[in-house]
Amino acid sequence: MKDFLKNLIFISFAVLMSCSGNERKIPDIKSAEVNLNFYHFYRYFPGEPGYFKDDSAIVYYSKFPRFFDLFSRYVISIGGPEKKDFLLLTNAFCSDPMIRITYNDCKTVHGDLKTTENDINKAFTYYNFYLPDRHIPDIYFCQSGFNQSVIIDSAVLGIAIDKYLGASYEMYAKLGLPHYQCNRMIPEMMVPDAMRAWTETEFPFPDSSFNLLNAMIYNGKIQYALELFLPYTPDTILFAFTGAQWDWCEKNEKKMWAWYVENKKLFDTNPMEIRRFTEDGPFTTQFSKESPARTGVWTGWRIVKMYMENNPGTSLSDLMKENDGQKILAGSGYNP
Repeated sequence: MKDFLKNLIFISFAVLMSCSGNERKIPDIKSAEVNLNFYHFYRYFPGEPGYFKDDSAIVYYSKFPRFFDLFSRYVISIGGPEKKDFLLLTNAFCSDPMIRITYNDCKTVHGDLKTTENDINKAFTYYNFYLPDRHIPDIYFCQSGFNQSVIIDSAVLGIAIDKYLGASYEMYAKLGLPHYQCNRMIPEMMVPDAMRAWTETEFPFPDSSFNLLNAMIYNGKIQYALELFLPYTPDTILFAFTGAQWDWCEKNEKKMWAWYVENKKLFDTNPMEIRRFTEDGPFTTQFSKESPARTGVWTGWRIVKMYMENNPGTSLSDLMKENDGQKILAGSGYNP
């Protein structure tokens, strides 16, 4: 089992890994260095077999009050210690056979998580360099029972390590998860997913500008920011595209843009149409099966990159606060 898990990680990474040919300018970040607080919550909950006692939940609730409250109420949905069956439910979670198997697999795949900690700390150092006035969270590694991948409040960022065990991890197949979803459930996606979720929380999409163009550019801004926070990570990983999917986007960029314009889709406010081009899936249904999902996000990212190249005095903070998609599109000169 251990050899299988190690092999599938390398296979999954090889599928996603590809050089996009995008050269990035990497600044000196020494003045912005941060030292995050990391908590291995999963080592306590569920923890080693027999380690979790009848009253352990109360002890750990006191030890990690903010995160445990968030986790118990909104991730595994058992409520808090005010519920009379709280101890029963926490013990049931920690002793569940699937949770126990997955706990061991998490240790095999992720080890001590020191490399991941270093990657997250470096990512938030870049984050602090570009957005010095923004808050830096505490980081919790948890086992979510295959629920949310990332858990966030205003001061906490939790990463569910059981959601990143490799595309071919057998439990994912047993749960019936689609292949396109499993393909991004690899260890290499932990940090990009965490940084994306935190950035989206800090800069939420404004409901007042809900149309396809604004959704494309909003998501494009998030991807542009990820490049800055993770400058050594290939764009194929940041987008969760295969090399072939990335090539498809580059070869069909002009055709995609022409389709949006000719079919008058840019100002479409239909939520179903917006999701078709900005959310995950096997491919973009309006285009070919060789296309990736989220092609609208890729186009939005291309617009944002050109906007920033044409407006070199614009800071990342200014970009993220600009919610007028038409202004960004006009300022980009985008016309593939």
